[in-house]
Amino acid sequence: MADIRRYPAARALLPEASKIAEQEPSEQLRLWSYYEICGSAAFAGDFQLANEVLSKIPTDIVLFGRPLYAAAQRDVVFGLLRHDRFDEGLAMASRIEPARERVQALSRMVGLLVDPGQPALPRYL
Repeated sequence: MADIRRYPAARALLPEASKIAEQEPSEQLRLWSYYEICGSAAFAGDFQLANEVLSKIPTDIVLFGRPLYAAAQRDVVFGLLRHDRFDEGLAMASRIEPARERVQALSRMVGLLVDPGQPALPRYL
């Protein structure tokens, strides 16, 4: 819903998704769910939820060879820009580590600035 800019519908679904994620017995699937929820919340403009979920992702977890926390930060940056919060997005992007993930966040920022109407972002690790 958030990817296609149906923000109210996305925000309505996110609390239930968060509850379900909390109950996931597999740590890997739970963390992946946090990543998904964090990005969807940011895309939908619910930055309080995005930051709450982001705080549940350990900074040292790597899934599929990529740091999950940094990948979630990239999505929050994109959400901030999508909702006209450029300065906050740039500040967060400049703090992302490792550098590879920071560069991706910054390049995605440029892409959104060039095409503000992007219907969705290919955001998976």
